[in-house]
Amino acid sequence: MKSAVTLFRIRKIDISIHWSFPLLMALILIVMALQRETLSSTLWALLGIIAVFSCVILHELGHAFTAAKYGIHTKSIMLLPIGGMANMERIPEQPIQEIKISIAGPLVNIVIAAMLLPFIPHYVPFWKYWTTFTNLNGANFLLYLHTVNILLAVFNLIPAFPMDGGRIFRGVLALGTSYPRATAIAAFTGRIIAVLFIITGLASFNLLLPIIGFFIMVSGKAEETTTYLRYHAAGLLIRDIAITHFVTLPGGLPLQTVANVLLRNANPCFVVTDDNMPPSVVMRNDVLQAIAKGHRSEPLRSIVGNNKTILQSDTAVLDVMDQLLVNPSQIFPVLKGGHLSGVVSLNNLTEYSLVHEQQTDTTISHEGGWQTTS
Repeated sequence: MKSAVTLFRIRKIDISIHWSFPLLMALILIVMALQRETLSSTLWALLGIIAVFSCVILHELGHAFTAAKYGIHTKSIMLLPIGGMANMERIPEQPIQEIKISIAGPLVNIVIAAMLLPFIPHYVPFWKYWTTFTNLNGANFLLYLHTVNILLAVFNLIPAFPMDGGRIFRGVLALGTSYPRATAIAAFTGRIIAVLFIITGLASFNLLLPIIGFFIMVSGKAEETTTYLRYHAAGLLIRDIAITHFVTLPGGLPLQTVANVLLRNANPCFVVTDDNMPPSVVMRNDVLQAIAKGHRSEPLRSIVGNNKTILQSDTAVLDVMDQLLVNPSQIFPVLKGGHLSGVVSLNNLTEYSLVHEQQTDTTISHEGGWQTTS
């Protein structure tokens, strides 16, 4: 099942909605029905949600259009029940660029809030008029939208990486240190704030805060790892990290024979070779599962997967990082001059980075994927 459905495109940016978003709308309808709310109240509530997430899209487009000024394309913007997420092809090359891109989203919300002010006849600060959020109607709709945009701006500026405030914090740190170091500090700070979100949410019976806290912890750690790997991948070629000692087996070999070979070595995979066919990789577990299902007489080529990607030894690691990251356990055959020269996976880059970490002290461009959230 696809995780998201594309609604429309703006400047080659896919605006999509996560499959769980309609569940939020359905939940609101069920709650309002149980509370015996009027049809008018229900429609205003739904209109309020649509308006808020329209502002979230504008927030993310603020990031995207600012990033475009630095030659960074935004692949997509996805709407989630907890906000929006912009998927950029790489992070900025300079920390000051990241600061500008990160602050652009909250600035959009502040501009929207300021533009709504002249159309609000009786302005009341939200902390004095909480019924705006519980009794939405035509009289207070613009005040509601104004207030939500102020809150979106303020909330996103909290320095909880990978939220906007956390990215601004990382950018400031990166002015004086490496991106991996700045990311590690920002992510650690974000985890502390995430724990506070979770505790506060549980104590106040606000389930949204623990969800946001969990998201910050998981996504922050993932991006910290990705940033670390991309930093160390800069300047490397596939041949620098590829494994050159591997086992090759002909595709016509029966699986029972392959299993016997498997028992005599500890290789996690085998490279399958066939005449006039590109090499492919079969994992050790795939052979064992096929044997368990009784396919002992089937040829080895029968369990070759659909992923036929082959990497060239002279390819820059950064150029294929997305392929390595999509499935970290995937092992790819490597060719040099048309001949099989090795195999490689994300784990090889991880090991290489750990071994050479202390030797890397030069300034390297900060290439890599980036996701912003609001």
